[in-house]
Amino acid sequence: MEEVTDGEIEASKSRSFRGTARVNISRLSFDNNTRKRAISEKNINRLLGIFKNEGCLRLDSENHVPVRIEEDILAQALAESRLIDQDLKLLPDDGEPHFLSLPQHYQLECLHGQHRVLAGKEYYAGEEEELWWTVKIFLKGSLSNKACISIQEQHPNSQPDSDGEIFQKIRFYHKHNNTQAENKWWARLTNAKQKDVKQLLKKEAFVPVLDELLEIPGLWSTVKLGTLHRFLTLKCDEEMLHSLRHILLVWDRILGRVPRSAIDQLTVAGLELRVPMVSEKDSREISAMMEMGHIFSSVSDPLVRRDLLRNLSTVPCLIPSMRVFLENLKYLEPCCNVLKGLINCNQDSTVRQCLFKSYVAPPCLLIERHGGKLQPATTANNKMAAYMQLWIYAMRNFPEMVAVAPKKELGQEKPVVLESSPELWIELSKLAISLGFRTSKALKMRKQNPDESIARAFLLRARPSTKYKFTGITIDAAIKRIAEILSMAERIKARASNVQLTVPQNGEPRDRRCGRPFENSQVFDQNFLFLPHMSNGDAARSGEDITSFFVKRDFLRSFLDTSIAVNFSQVNDDESNLSNLSTENTSASGPDSMEVDVETVTSHAENLEVESQVDILQNRVHGIETAARREVESLREQLAREQRQSADRAQAERECARRAENAEMAMATMQERVSELQSRLQQVDHDRMANDERQKGLTDSSLQAQQLRAQLETLTMQMREMKQSKQQMQLDFQRRLKEEQQKNLLHRNRQAGGEQQRADLMVQIQGLQLELENVKKSEELLSSQLHQARLENEQLQSAYTNQLQQSQAEYLEELNKHKADATTCMDNAVNQIRILESQIDQDRKKYQEEIDGQKAQFCSEMQQGKEVCRNLKLQIQALESQLRVLSQPESDSTSRGNTLISNLKAISSKPTVEPRCIHFEIFGAQPAVPGFSLPLDRQLINELWKEVRTAKWKILHPAGDIISNASELCQPPRNSSDSRFIIISEESAVSFGRKRRVIVKKPIQQGSDSKIRIRPKKVLRAAKKTGLRDFILNAEGTQAPPAPLPGWVLFWNPDWQQILDAAMQHNPDHVVATTSTGSQLTQLSFQTLLPDYGSPHGQGRSGWLDDEIVNAYMQLIVDDANKRGQKAYMLNSFFYNKLAESGSQSVEPWTKHISLDAHAIYIPVHQNNHWTMVAIMADERCIGYLDSLGGAGIEQEKRIREWLQHELGDSWVGDEWRTHKLSPRQENAKDCGVFAVTSAKMVCLAYSPLSYSSTDISTIRKKMAVELIKGEILREEEQL
Repeated sequence: MEEVTDGEIEASKSRSFRGTARVNISRLSFDNNTRKRAISEKNINRLLGIFKNEGCLRLDSENHVPVRIEEDILAQALAESRLIDQDLKLLPDDGEPHFLSLPQHYQLECLHGQHRVLAGKEYYAGEEEELWWTVKIFLKGSLSNKACISIQEQHPNSQPDSDGEIFQKIRFYHKHNNTQAENKWWARLTNAKQKDVKQLLKKEAFVPVLDELLEIPGLWSTVKLGTLHRFLTLKCDEEMLHSLRHILLVWDRILGRVPRSAIDQLTVAGLELRVPMVSEKDSREISAMMEMGHIFSSVSDPLVRRDLLRNLSTVPCLIPSMRVFLENLKYLEPCCNVLKGLINCNQDSTVRQCLFKSYVAPPCLLIERHGGKLQPATTANNKMAAYMQLWIYAMRNFPEMVAVAPKKELGQEKPVVLESSPELWIELSKLAISLGFRTSKALKMRKQNPDESIARAFLLRARPSTKYKFTGITIDAAIKRIAEILSMAERIKARASNVQLTVPQNGEPRDRRCGRPFENSQVFDQNFLFLPHMSNGDAARSGEDITSFFVKRDFLRSFLDTSIAVNFSQVNDDESNLSNLSTENTSASGPDSMEVDVETVTSHAENLEVESQVDILQNRVHGIETAARREVESLREQLAREQRQSADRAQAERECARRAENAEMAMATMQERVSELQSRLQQVDHDRMANDERQKGLTDSSLQAQQLRAQLETLTMQMREMKQSKQQMQLDFQRRLKEEQQKNLLHRNRQAGGEQQRADLMVQIQGLQLELENVKKSEELLSSQLHQARLENEQLQSAYTNQLQQSQAEYLEELNKHKADATTCMDNAVNQIRILESQIDQDRKKYQEEIDGQKAQFCSEMQQGKEVCRNLKLQIQALESQLRVLSQPESDSTSRGNTLISNLKAISSKPTVEPRCIHFEIFGAQPAVPGFSLPLDRQLINELWKEVRTAKWKILHPAGDIISNASELCQPPRNSSDSRFIIISEESAVSFGRKRRVIVKKPIQQGSDSKIRIRPKKVLRAAKKTGLRDFILNAEGTQAPPAPLPGWVLFWNPDWQQILDAAMQHNPDHVVATTSTGSQLTQLSFQTLLPDYGSPHGQGRSGWLDDEIVNAYMQLIVDDANKRGQKAYMLNSFFYNKLAESGSQSVEPWTKHISLDAHAIYIPVHQNNHWTMVAIMADERCIGYLDSLGGAGIEQEKRIREWLQHELGDSWVGDEWRTHKLSPRQENAKDCGVFAVTSAKMVCLAYSPLSYSSTDISTIRKKMAVELIKGEILREEEQL
């Protein structure tokens, strides 16, 4: 950006300044001031104190408020006030500026002085005549932006800028490349704060998030940077970044489509640390503040304020702010110091990175519960769950591990800073190792005895070795004796009680909801700080107020992602892997060793038959390893051959290099020739410069001629003036002569004249005649001079013309000669260069052919080697799978069978979620490994058969037959290598036969045991394609993972980027694409899909899809489905809003073309600034609700069911319809629209919506844009 000097700024102020006047305070407006500061009651009270002690002093120039006004409005105001421009710059005798009456409803734009004016209103409240203020008037058109900013930022009696506001200005001017203004604001920070802020800005991951937070001005007014250096050394960058994003996400959720600038300091101060969704008390207070206008004061539209209040009621956590973030870092710091005691953290690594590097996944995840007991469990992310448990342990015990005490309770003594407890450190090290974090420090601490550490510390402190010595006993023996006494103590188990998030009376006050916990709450909540309590969902029911435990849980959620579901499993075979941990914990001599529930962990250790089989398989593996070594040796020999061939290729390359050197020498020769030609061209240029000098001399002559012409024109003008004066003198002479004649005649007639008067007249006449003669002489002299100047000009022109023609002729002749020589030399050089290039091309082609042949041969040999290695890997994997099968305990089929039966009972008790297909393989009679078979439990088979018959289900044999009795379960498959059985309902069997094109000879009747032929693989394939509508259970009865997507779905071709660049280089109204229905999509709409090309919502609001993009892409999905023979419809995004407002009957005109026998009907839903999708599969009697925020969608389901009932009429049976809610989660506030349409696309393609994640959104956005431009779903796939 071009720098503007202070002089230019002052000049702009001076040009635009029109004077000073008094105006009514009600006509002063600060709404259009983009740099106005948040209203501070403290600053208003400060100014009121000054006014009361010293007077208002509004006539002093330092208290004047600068305003901007249009020139035509100012003229109108001056006319109404009966003033002129000069009156504004002059003061009347009384010393008060003139009062300026403004046009009706016009508001002056004030540049600063907001708090001063508000204090003046309050000071003169009730005195109508005194409600005026003095203003300095500037014209809008002539006041530059730089000058305007200078006025705004330099005013007296202002509140000192906070650290947060200074940081805002620094980043603002940095992004606008205004270094001069940026340095001015840097200078307002102390050297220490400057150093800390620069260190913060070096963390590249923080900068974009901080820049987005800077768009919310109310968050920064109370920020202090004095303690920033302490938090920069925490090494918790991931946690702090998560907390900053949490702040942005919560406030964007509150705002919806309202701009971020609507959040001022009063709004943040009124809302922070409140949780209106859970606390009824907070909800009432927020409603009161909204009604009185204390929050969101800049939003005047009642509908928008109602939406803001509704958004506030959906916030399930404490509303954060930057002040709360900095306070919570004081709680994070001691917890972080606890975790640092487990690692050796270097300068570049964070705590999380160091712990994750040492992580070794244990056999199963252990979850610490109340009382220190560990219980096996499963989560979606075991590593993250283990990492969270370490943080929770630090939150629970930090007062006894680091020298930091909780906050002091009011009316109580200050908490004592406790000494570090060796017992807790050793307990933490054992917990970390059991969770998988095997750091060197943890392994070292684990070997220590906590009782001995406590005894040693006690003895050394009570009897220092420098002052005392023990007689009759060694210090080690004394330590062991004390440790034995300590080990006899048993830990008192704390009473288990229910966790409470809310209370029916007053709970935790707002001033206790951030920062380090207070002493009483730390002691009370210590028994509940465990992962199962901290990872539970939001409070289902609200209460009057929240508890201190809710605050601690919210603190953890703000810094870590706690949305991890913990599923506690029953004791199973994996617990045998816990025996080592159990032995280790019981061998520790301390009383606080952790307990592990290991019932039934040794049942399989004595199986000698399995051990013998393992030995046999190990011998087989050894043989395969020997063969693999031989194959590797052969591959090495092939590699040696390839190296020899590479040496030959290197020789050929050297030959080519030699030829290239010869070509370069020839090129050098040609370069010399070219240099010679260039020197000759330089000589030509020198001659041309000499000619230019001659022309310059002629130009000087021309200038002299022009000067003479100018003199001639001047003389001509003088002559004209002399002629005019002469004519005027003649006219005056004649007029005077006539007057005198008349006078003489009059005198003669009256006889009053005399000889003396006549003599005077004669003298005057003679004087006039002399003047006339002088004028004539001057005219003659000027004429002669003009004639002589004309002659000289003609001579100069003729000489100049002759010289110019002669020099031009000489220059053209010499230039043509040099051009001819240069052209001849250049033609010769070009011909020689072409000959050399053709020789080089021939050599290159020949060499490339040799290289390609050798490369193809090498690739084929390498491919053969890869195939051999792949076959060996497959054989090893097969043997390993056989080894795992043989190492399973005898009770494996029983345990898995019991699990399957219990899941079948749970499913059969809820018919609304009855699966269409259950696939299991634990009763397969065909052996998995030749020579071995799994034992079958007859009692278990009978129990399974009984449960299936009770639920009126059918079991399909692997061969395709319906099983009619329990004994057939034991029969091996006849003509199928598939040993899996399939359980389906009677209704589903007919359904698959009719709608999935599975061969069914006759339908299944109620209670019929007749056999039918159904192909199991087709049934499984049909069930998998249903995606959202059906379940496929694995052997344990849990839901199987979604099928992988084909490569073309998320594939991105780099060539498509050119299509986007070409389409997005026009103005916002340019039509980029047209849909199949004729709707036009402009570049403005595409910018919501491609935020990198600009955003119509302004900075910080990019990426929010609008209705045109969502409707157009859903139409594209439906068109593609119809082309594939899959009947589908789409109702646009306005359909649901009409349905919700006016009912089912009002949307009948929208649904005339809809047939409910379609495969799918898609309905985009946009409510509360959030996109979701409803997918109706009428043939499957299924309603899918796709919400990337995990919403329940109760209201949407209710509306859709009412509409379906209205459409179906008497054929509606509500119990037949099921609802499924499945969608990946978004990680910001703007991707909901992309998630909604992409999940619908996955359902339409018969894949699970969980087949993609938030990491794919960037690619999906770009591919959506290309597909909209091309008008089709692209199926191009990467060619591997």
